[in-house]
Amino acid sequence: MQEPWGQMWDKNQPISLFMLEYREKKWYNFFIDREFCTEIKIFKQERVMRRKDREITDLAEIMEIVSRENLCSVAFCNGTYPYLIPVNYGAQLEDGKIVLYFHGAAEGTKLECLKKDPHVSYTIFSNVDLRLYPDDACKASTGFESVCGSGVAELVSSDERKHALAILMNHIGRPKGMCFDENAFADATAAHVQVWKIVTKQVTGKRHE
Repeated sequence: MQEPWGQMWDKNQPISLFMLEYREKKWYNFFIDREFCTEIKIFKQERVMRRKDREITDLAEIMEIVSRENLCSVAFCNGTYPYLIPVNYGAQLEDGKIVLYFHGAAEGTKLECLKKDPHVSYTIFSNVDLRLYPDDACKASTGFESVCGSGVAELVSSDERKHALAILMNHIGRPKGMCFDENAFADATAAHVQVWKIVTKQVTGKRHE
């Protein structure tokens, strides 16, 4: 007996979770219309790090890397290709989640992307150590620590703008012993700056020594 969904898709081809959910709905309608019942299993895709020996699972260790650095790359959804930019950040833990704060102009591509689709990903690199061997190019490797996160980006309200700017500037200024409070930002200046943040939903850390 030919499977009733055989002409709908090739089961041997990988499909995204979104398409799987969409197709499950199609199958459900198909079966009900023909009074045909069967068991359908949905397998949720989960990211698993291949090199478990390099994985950092302790949130405190991950946060130490995030706190040490101040530059990350953020990828926005933007049609066919992601929109990827390097940007300075300030970070802190809020309710057990890493929150990154950013500031910039009140207009531009990143804000357009954020408003269309707030789902973003970011990566942070630290302690990068390129190792080259003149006698054997195949031995080349790189030591590093990295943090990769995904989450939701949102604009910071005008009432919270100075507080967010203080978090950002204290993060960046910490290595130089600088400290800022909310009063360090003039009203007129803060009013013309757009502040946004990423609330991290999923994060992984990795260390290659």
